Formats: sequence, structure tokens, C-alpha cells
Amino acid sequence: MIKLKEMQKSLSSLENKKLGFESSKAVLGGLAGGPKYIVSNLRDENGCQLVDYYYDGKWCARFSDCKNEY
Repeated sequence: MIKLKEMQKSLSSLENKKLGFESSKAVLGGLAGGPKYIVSNLRDENGCQLVDYYYDGKWCARFSDCKNEY
């Protein structure tokens, strides 16, 4: 059985490591690298689906898709 102090040291060392953009690609999934559109399950006041636009892993905009193009 692992002692709690040993486990606490290993967890805190993992928490202290900082992720750069290159190492965070796994966290971002497929968002890194170019323009991506992600359809939300939310709808606006007109009943249109909301779509989030990401570029290089960064959120840029949210717009309504009334024609269901995405």
C-alpha cells in the first residue's frame, strides 16, 4: 500500500508541471491546428443552434446556425 505522503508528493509534482501549447494538444483534442466549428446543444432565442468557432485551439466567436449547415 502506498503511503499518503509519497502519493501527495507525486501528485503535487504533477500539478506543478505547466503545459505549453504544444504539449496541450492532447488536452485540446482536435482543436489545435486550424479553423474548427463545434456545434453546441444550446439554441438561441429563435431556436437556431449555436456554433463555436475555434482557430489554432483558441475560441474566436459564437454564432447562430439557422440553416443547419454545421
